[in-house]
Amino acid sequence: MKNILKYLFILLSIPFYILLLITPTQHRKSMFSALSQLLSLLPGKVGSYYRKAFYHLSMQHCHFNGVIGFGT
Repeated sequence: MKNILKYLFILLSIPFYILLLITPTQHRKSMFSALSQLLSLLPGKVGSYYRKAFYHLSMQHCHFNGVIGFGT
């Protein structure tokens, strides 16, 4: 079940990842911060899964088994 959720949230995160990719290089850090803060507004496990999926796509090293909580 967790694997299904993992892949579902990765699919849901693709538009945010594409938005990050099409951002000019000099503004990519601020776009990453803005998207991270936007996703942090989603409550509970949904927000945690969403952020983990986005970080998994957009960072070089971010394992999906990590714990993302509010304020981290």
